[in-house]
Amino acid sequence: MLIINGIESEQAILSALSSVSSNADTAAEEATELAKHFHGNEIWFGDSTTPDPGVHEATVGSLTTFQVDSGDNAWGTAIQILGTSDTPVGSGMTKYDLHKILVTTTERTSVISYMRITFGTSEAQGILDGNSTMIALFPTATIRMNAVPFMAKRAPAGSKAWANAKVAGDTGTINFIFGLHEYLV
Repeated sequence: MLIINGIESEQAILSALSSVSSNADTAAEEATELAKHFHGNEIWFGDSTTPDPGVHEATVGSLTTFQVDSGDNAWGTAIQILGTSDTPVGSGMTKYDLHKILVTTTERTSVISYMRITFGTSEAQGILDGNSTMIALFPTATIRMNAVPFMAKRAPAGSKAWANAKVAGDTGTINFIFGLHEYLV
């Protein structure tokens, strides 16, 4: 009988193979999710012209922008940008992630500005739970921005999303629309 690290050889080999198989399954799942992200549908939302607070805040394909207002070198009051009925858009989708923002106008130019996107029952709860992401902007006088990609965690379909802004040196508004991906798992 052969002993490897204090374990009989047959048992050691089976244990090693089980670990390799588990790692391969995990890698395959991650590859599938990455493929869905890069080859899935992109859905763009603007502000709803007929909102139902907390439930319906955004409309697919809307040309109406959301507007956040910064405090003076401080985070401004958050606005809700997704309600509980705004996702899923696709049948059977269970998760989404916001991934792009298109800034259309800003009150201040040539200053560093931040936008924060938060997911949860409220902005405060989302921040507390670590479910927020930040986007750095430096708008110019002509704006001429392309959609800005950013990273965010996947959120369960039906989760609320919030946005607010912080502008260097003064208060200031930022108008925008956003894009997201949806997932089956």
